[in-house]
Amino acid sequence: MHLDAATQRCAVYAERPLICRIDELYQQRLSRQLTPRVYYLVQAAGCVALDASNREVPQAVMQALADEQGGAWPAPLSDEEMNAGLQTVLTVAAPLVARM
Repeated sequence: MHLDAATQRCAVYAERPLICRIDELYQQRLSRQLTPRVYYLVQAAGCVALDASNREVPQAVMQALADEQGGAWPAPLSDEEMNAGLQTVLTVAAPLVARM
């Protein structure tokens, strides 16, 4: 991780790349292809895959989605939704990562 805990800024880049700004990435590149539920739960699963200490992230994302929906808890992603969402995110992310 390259987040400076003291400043809450990226320790690698002067300006964080779009790939690191998940909310902006969603709005700019993925909001027409994925629902917020699928996008953010795919991202949460990625956090856990990268670092097991992030295992509480999916639950926090589910809570945030529920809060945005007036308390209605979203359904977990099916395997099909996870795979399709992951493929979409990776397809959009690959050119951004290649430019880093």
